[in-house]
Amino acid sequence: MRHSIHNILAFNLKGDGKLFDYLAFQFNYFKNDAFGEIPAFDVCVTDKINIDSQSVLKDKTVEYKRFNDDFIIDYKNSKCILNGTASLSKQKSLYFSKSFNKMKASALTDLMFRFAMIQHNIALVHASCVSKQQRSLLMPAWKGTGKTAICLKMVESGHDYMADDRLWLSSKGKTYAYPRYVVLKDNNLTHFSNTIDRKTKLKLYLKNKSNKIIRNQSSRVFRLINSRFLHIRPIHLHVETLFPDARVENEAQLSTVVFMQKSKQATRHSIDMANPEYIANIVYNIGNYEWNNDLLSMSAAHDVLFPESPKWHDKLLSLIAREKEVIINGLSKRSCKILTLPDKDENIFWGSIVSDLVKL
Repeated sequence: MRHSIHNILAFNLKGDGKLFDYLAFQFNYFKNDAFGEIPAFDVCVTDKINIDSQSVLKDKTVEYKRFNDDFIIDYKNSKCILNGTASLSKQKSLYFSKSFNKMKASALTDLMFRFAMIQHNIALVHASCVSKQQRSLLMPAWKGTGKTAICLKMVESGHDYMADDRLWLSSKGKTYAYPRYVVLKDNNLTHFSNTIDRKTKLKLYLKNKSNKIIRNQSSRVFRLINSRFLHIRPIHLHVETLFPDARVENEAQLSTVVFMQKSKQATRHSIDMANPEYIANIVYNIGNYEWNNDLLSMSAAHDVLFPESPKWHDKLLSLIAREKEVIINGLSKRSCKILTLPDKDENIFWGSIVSDLVKL
């Protein structure tokens, strides 16, 4: 399966199994057989990875290994292989075993994309984004703040969809869509009840009641009930499945940035002015937390195992520094706000929030 992202980078997705299906689902929007002159690299999912290592470094649950020219990431006996003798930015392929962790596979695949995109002064940011009439609203936030919910509520109100979790941002303030999939979890499923069955609705109701007891009494029994009997699996959907009339905007000029945060003291939402440089630094730090920390550990392990090869750690630090410059330049001179949401869902009124965001 061939894919192209904004005619800047191209890759072939090969293999089968659950991880392959996950990646194929994730990058479905970018399927494209017409690469033109864009060089492509391979993302391969296979069960034929069975390598004995010559050297091993351990980092918590991850082992980093060397076998000849192969740099191996071993996570719970599932492996990813890169070329340890080549520069991190010049990899021609990624090999994953079929049971390799999905999130780690995504982060490594995104890393290859990031090296390609930064050559065009485009950085990956952790944010949701919608647009209207070619003007985009970027909504960065820490995980679990509600950026998916507010993005989908904006789409429901008539805005075009660009991303609900991560997005490409250029140094000139242009946003490029990254419509992979929408994840509905127990913390946002209640806001889209039309997508779930009666059993899940009942679980959500009981879990909300249980959570209130836990907050008031710190009950271990109810924590056990939540984890064992009321666990709700995340639902992965393309935005068109939720909203058949939704339109994906490929690119748009950034107009407004709204950093989202939650406060236990807030009883209703509020929107305040913010300094663009302050917001840019927040966006940069969120990216470091979400994906760069693990990648820095990986790159450092490589440099120990391959002392004679190009230094991955320096290459990654250079990428991160360039992305920070892109983020600062991309957000400069933009209208920046901070949206503070109440910590309790019962105090969040989406209609009012959407109405206020539309006015920005």
